[in-house]
This record gives sequence, structure tokens and C-alpha cells, in this order.
Amino acid sequence: MNIRLTFFTAVLLLSINCYPSGDYNINSLPDNFEEKAFEHVEQLYNIGIRQAGSPNDRRAVDYISNRFRRIGLYLDIENFEFESYILDECNISINALEIKPVHIGFNPYGSAENLTGKAFLVDPAKPENISALDLENKNIFTTKRIDYFRLLREKAGMIVYVSEKDFGNISHLHGAEFSCKIGGKSERLNSANIVGIINPELQKNGSLIICAHFDSYRNSPGADDNATGIGVLIELADFFFKVKNRISCSLTFLALGAEELGVIGSRIYVREHEEDLKGCVSLVNLDRIGGSDSMILEVEGGVNNVSDIKGKSQISDDLSYRAWEGLSGKWRIAHSRLLEPFMASNIPEWYKTIIEKSISKLDLEIVRAQNLGADHSVFAQAGIASTSIGVMGNEIHTPNDVIENVNKKSMLKSAELCREIILNTLIHYKFIEIRNN
Repeated sequence: MNIRLTFFTAVLLLSINCYPSGDYNINSLPDNFEEKAFEHVEQLYNIGIRQAGSPNDRRAVDYISNRFRRIGLYLDIENFEFESYILDECNISINALEIKPVHIGFNPYGSAENLTGKAFLVDPAKPENISALDLENKNIFTTKRIDYFRLLREKAGMIVYVSEKDFGNISHLHGAEFSCKIGGKSERLNSANIVGIINPELQKNGSLIICAHFDSYRNSPGADDNATGIGVLIELADFFFKVKNRISCSLTFLALGAEELGVIGSRIYVREHEEDLKGCVSLVNLDRIGGSDSMILEVEGGVNNVSDIKGKSQISDDLSYRAWEGLSGKWRIAHSRLLEPFMASNIPEWYKTIIEKSISKLDLEIVRAQNLGADHSVFAQAGIASTSIGVMGNEIHTPNDVIENVNKKSMLKSAELCREIILNTLIHYKFIEIRNN
């Protein structure tokens, strides 16, 4: 009898030692992960367009926070207020020609009622010539065939997109004086960051962050961008919660608001968590992971434009709590201090080694990129080693970002890559007890 009891006890203890929360293997995701993650996509998709500041945005906050709560995470809903600008009127006169821009890049938070200057025309038929032009502080007139961020990288001042027809009408007016009458008003809007933490009491040892944004673009139901990221985020939180007793640091699962208006949620989170971030070793961002084309991962770029003080944002106060794009999509901000920190990369050699090891382990075909320009960039510029996972192929930022186009296998592959990167980072820092499972 005693021998049986001893044997049974030994088997039970061995079982508990190998699988601290049931039959659980940390080296792969459970069989039902794909379907459970997709259920969250369906729930968020059914809410409708989740534009920041809208009632649907709040419904998304409620859904995600309830899921985090049910998992057992320490939960903090960090509500925030931000400023945006409603552009009611924008009319341009150049050499007696009246033009109505299709889009304008300027700073709506300054004195922007009447703008004047000389028009610098950039021929959309010759985009290859841009790098040879001196565009710094110039008032650029062109069409949407020229990428906005490419013009920002050249430090353009004001950016005016006109129709192809209007550009043809003014193409001979390079250097002509123009005046621009702008009418509009500022408004205050609200969103939130949803913070779910595993082992919050161990944050003093160090932390890792996994994040995804939950809002959608103004005219898009946002099935891929970014209900897919949130679906995987929630299920990864559940996965790692089941092995939390093995982990000697904290894991933060961060659902970010107002990304589509210019990474507002991440800007505010970084600014308000400077002390916490001093102990953050790395971050993985999940953004549009439901496409059917190539998987793309930020792994290039090294360490560039990073803060000298870990955790400290380089984005100034006057830009941190303001939208960088209008709700209507009629304007984007053009600001000399915006692009450099936003184009930061923070892939130190140790993190690149971990990422490459994770890719190799899973035998994935990856497009290696740099400066993908999403929420992770805000953390990168503040000194946090950061990467982002995405999958190409869907028409994001359009009404065609529908659930029928979401590829569940791509979501699963992205989740496995994120799990592997997190696991290898935990091993690298000796934050996890490794067992034979």
C-alpha cells in the first residue's frame, strides 16, 4: 500500500512538474488555438468599424478587457483623451486658378488659417527624381502617386495632393505664389489602452511586451487590420498564463487604441510608463497577420534614432497627445520633428539572433524588413528592442478588409513565431525554467 502510494505520488508530482497547468506544452500552441483566435476576430468584426473615439471603439475595449479578465490577467484599462482636428474647408489659389486639394499635409495645431508661399511641383510621372530634389521646408504640390512618407523623409514642409487633372493645369506654375485658406476646429476624443499582465509582482525582475492595436481605419471593418492581431494577442495571453509559474518576470499583453490616427495609444503609453519601460527587455507587435501573401518581419535596421535614456520618448509633448491624421482622412500632419523618432529601429544583435533562431526553428519563409512604421516604432525610439510581425495580401484601410479574406493559417503561423520569439527571449534572459516538454 505504501509503495503504491509513493509510486502514485511520484507520478503525480512528475506530471505537475512537466505540465504545471494541465497537459500543456510550451513548445507549441494548442490544437484549438487557430479556431479560438479566429472567434475573437469574428467578435470584433461584428462590432463594425472601430474608429478611434467612436462608440464601437469603446465596445472593442469592453470585449478585450473582458477576455483579459476571464483569462486571469492583472487588468488595467488606461483611458486617455487626445486632440484631433476637423478640416471643414481647404481652398487653394495659385496664379488665379482655384484648386480644391484631395488631401493636405500640414500642422493643424498651429496658426493654419491662411497659408501662403511658393509652390514646389513634384512631377508624379518621375518619382525617381525625388531623391535628387531639395524638398526641405518646400510647399510640395503633387498627386497621390507620390508616397506621403517619402516626402516627409525629404523634410517637406506642406504637402498638397491634387487631382491628376488639376496637376496638369498647374504643371507650368512651379515656383508660383499660392494662398491656402483653411477652416476647421479642434475636438477632444477618447480611447483607451488595455493592459493585461502576467506576474505583475515580478515586474522588478524585467518584462516583455506583446502588443496589437484594436481600432480600425475610418472606412474599414478591420478584419485583418487589426482584429487578427488582437485575436492572437488574447490567445497568446491565455497560453502564457497557463505556464506563468515557470516564468520569473512579467509579461504584458497590450491592446493599443487609436493606432490608425497616428499610433496615439503607443505614444501615450510610452510617455506614461517611462519608469516601467526601463525594465522592459523586448517587444513584439502583431499587426495585420491574416493575409495570404508573404509574412513580413522587422529584423533589419539595427539600432538607429534610439533614445539615450531607456524608456524615455523622444516625441515632444505637443505631438504626443494629438492625432496625426484626421478622422475623415482629409489631412495628415507634416511636422519637422515627427519622422525621425517614428522611423527609429531597435534590433540589437542579440535580438536579431533570437529572431533568426525563431524563424529557423519554425522553417518559415520571411520577408525581412526595416522601419515598418507601426506601434512598435514608438517603443523602439524609446530604447526598447522591438519587432513587428505582419502578413501581406489583404486590402487594408478599405471597405474590402472583410472577414472572408482572413487567412487563419497565417494567423497561426504569426502566433507561433511570436511564441517562439518570446520563449527564446525568456531563455536568453534566464526568465524561464526549461523542462522536457
